Amino acid sequence: MTQATIERPGLAPADLEAAEPPASPAMEPEEPDGHYEVIDGRRVELPLMGAREAYIASRLSLRMGAHAQARDLGNVLVETLYALAPGRELQRKPDVSFISYDRWPKGRQPPRGNAWRVIPDLAVEVVSPNDPAVDLVARIRDFFEKGVRQVWVVLPDEWSIYVYDSPKSIRVLDRADTLDGGAILPGFRLPLAEFFEPEGEEAPAGDQASAASAGAAE
Repeated sequence: MTQATIERPGLAPADLEAAEPPASPAMEPEEPDGHYEVIDGRRVELPLMGAREAYIASRLSLRMGAHAQARDLGNVLVETLYALAPGRELQRKPDVSFISYDRWPKGRQPPRGNAWRVIPDLAVEVVSPNDPAVDLVARIRDFFEKGVRQVWVVLPDEWSIYVYDSPKSIRVLDRADTLDGGAILPGFRLPLAEFFEPEGEEAPAGDQASAASAGAAE
């Protein structure tokens, strides 16, 4: 940190340096805490996940993580902030993500700080009923533009998952289908009839499917 010289009567600059101790690490500016992202260099606060969405994200991350560990593929993380662009212009926080050992070597510790400067292979978004479609579209676009290989959009109320291979190439899976990790998570298979609970309720039609499909229309 560069300190400006302050003139005081009766003290030479050399005396000032001796009289004023250097700033301690605690005085250094810190990165902000909280649930947020950075869009175009501007901090944007994120709403907290609802209980059901957090439950779905947690269950999915556990299944993915167990598979990735057993196959020695990489790391699965929950609500991790990623620096997707140089500097601090774009930072996104997917609900669940996967980083292969090809992108972050096994055994290498993550850096200190809030944002991890690595591009995940896979980003997963668990949609809440009040999530605006325009925000979801922007997130999907940003992920692919910066090098994410695939995006999964999970719609708990619809019992479905939209698998994005690109912003305009999607596959819609429902409870009759099996989610396949493909080339990103080889060997990972998750029957959605088993994953989505409870099984006895009728899935309502509505806004979540519209929000997820909006990404394909952009």
